[in-house]
Amino acid sequence: MNIAICDDEQIYADEIKKHVECYFTRREVPHKIYVFTDGQAAARSEVKFDIAFLDIEIGPVSGLDVGKAMRKNNPNIVFIVVTAFSKYLDDALDLKVLRFLEKPINSERLYAGIDRAIDTLNDTTVGFYLRDGDMDYKKVLLCDLIMIETDRRRTKVYTDAEVFRTKKTLSEWQRELTEPFFMMPHNSFIINMNKIVKFSRTEIELEGGKKHYIVSVAPKRQAETKRILMSYFESRR
Repeated sequence: MNIAICDDEQIYADEIKKHVECYFTRREVPHKIYVFTDGQAAARSEVKFDIAFLDIEIGPVSGLDVGKAMRKNNPNIVFIVVTAFSKYLDDALDLKVLRFLEKPINSERLYAGIDRAIDTLNDTTVGFYLRDGDMDYKKVLLCDLIMIETDRRRTKVYTDAEVFRTKKTLSEWQRELTEPFFMMPHNSFIINMNKIVKFSRTEIELEGGKKHYIVSVAPKRQAETKRILMSYFESRR
C-alpha cells in the first residue's frame, strides 16, 4: 500500500509519518510512505497512491489540486485532509475527502481516520478461492489488480504484490469486474487500464509491483481496443 503525506510544514509531515508508520507496522501491513513538502512534486508523482494525507495549502499550491492530480493515477485513492481551514470545506467535499484532521494532530483521530480509509478501500476489493487450496480465500484491492489471464480453463490473477492461481474462469471474472477501467483486448486477458504505461496497435504494456507485462491485442479487437483506450485516457485528463 502506498501512502502520501503532503504538508509543507516538516514538523507536521514528520508527525503524521510517525503515526502512519506505527499504524501499519503494528498491523503487519506492507506499505511505503512518501513525504512531500512541495505540492508540485506531489502532483507530478507517478506513484499510484492508496491513501493521501493532504494539507489544504502546500506552499503556493492548493492541496485540493494536488489531490485531483493524484486521482488521475488512482481513481480509488482515499484522501484525509489535515488542516483547519473550514473555508475550503465545499471544495474538499467535491474531492470526496474522507475525513478532516485539525492541527495539531490528535493521534486517536488520525488512527480512526486510517481505519475508515482501510474500510473504504476494502469496499473496492475482489475475492477469489485459490486453485491449490480447498478453502484458501484471498481478497485484493481492485486498484492493485494488474490483469487476469486464462490458465488451463481457470485463471491467474496478477497483482502489485504477487500472482495467484484461482478457481474462477475468465467469464466469471468478466461478469464480476464491471468497473470502467477493466477491458479485454484479447480473449485470454482482462486488464486494468490504470496499469497501462504504453500501448500500440498490437500490444499493451502494463506495470505493477515494479514488473512489466506485455499483453497482445487480438487482431479482431485492435480497432475497438484503440477506441476504448483513447476514450478512457481522454476522460482522465
